[in-house]
Amino acid sequence: MRESTQVVWFSPPHPVRGTLLAALGGTCWGFSGTAAQLLTADMGVPVAWITPVRLCMAAVVLLAVCALKCPDKMTALVRDRATMGRVALFALLGVLFTQFSYLSAIAYTNSGTGTMMERLGLLLIMGYTCVRARRLPRGREALGVAVALLAVFLMATQGDPSTLSISAAGFGWGLMAALAMAFYTLLPAKPLAKYGSLVVPAFAMAIAGVAALGLTRPWTMEVNVTPQVIAVMAAMVLVGTVGAYLMYLQGIADAGPVRASLAGCMEPVSAMVISALWLHTSFSGFDVVALVLILAMVVLVTVPSKPQGQSG
Repeated sequence: MRESTQVVWFSPPHPVRGTLLAALGGTCWGFSGTAAQLLTADMGVPVAWITPVRLCMAAVVLLAVCALKCPDKMTALVRDRATMGRVALFALLGVLFTQFSYLSAIAYTNSGTGTMMERLGLLLIMGYTCVRARRLPRGREALGVAVALLAVFLMATQGDPSTLSISAAGFGWGLMAALAMAFYTLLPAKPLAKYGSLVVPAFAMAIAGVAALGLTRPWTMEVNVTPQVIAVMAAMVLVGTVGAYLMYLQGIADAGPVRASLAGCMEPVSAMVISALWLHTSFSGFDVVALVLILAMVVLVTVPSKPQGQSG
């Protein structure tokens, strides 16, 4: 019998609980984006400092959880050099690239806009899937692309094609965040299948954190590490990274990947709402319409069509 690679916290699976936990996980990710906006825009903390510190703090917590829950899988992964190589690639192109591009997109725009742009990575995943299957996008997938392009147009121009309401840097980093999300989703498939969805990301965050430390050298930056900065960073790590991830994992175990992924799309909604309530970020009617379109795109490209002849 093949050993299960899923690390869960409750049993047996419960779809309602799983959907709720996945939605809470997405909400916590949205909180993380708003916390990043507060750090960069209001406290003047650079992305190059936040990225390595956040990754290293989250890695320490997750590795500690792994040591308690599944130490045998940690030991096995360390000894598996081939898989560790894949995990290292995932750490650099998936985890580190995602963190830096996403935080940069937020720094140049806001948490709601940056999160919506990141979700466009689903289109790249869909395109990759179509290329591998040697097929054209299906009707609802093509409609999802059209809906996403309309959402980007509304976010970028606010309905006026002669103007660009998002800075070029913000728009570029948003597209980079979408590409990074695709890497983050596609690269770890084989390691996750072999060692589970807790150990692999824990090691990947550790590798990405060490790489980020070497690249950015945050200790050379003049950052005023006030108690407020420490509190926001701690909340971002514990609530917006570790808590969000563990709840989302349990959501997948309870409700299945499709339902959990849809519930996890609370991320852009929560990012916009929390940013508006906490930081008083203003959003236009076009931004709200773009958010609805992004959510519609997610449904169109992720929910499988019913086989022909199936009803109900």
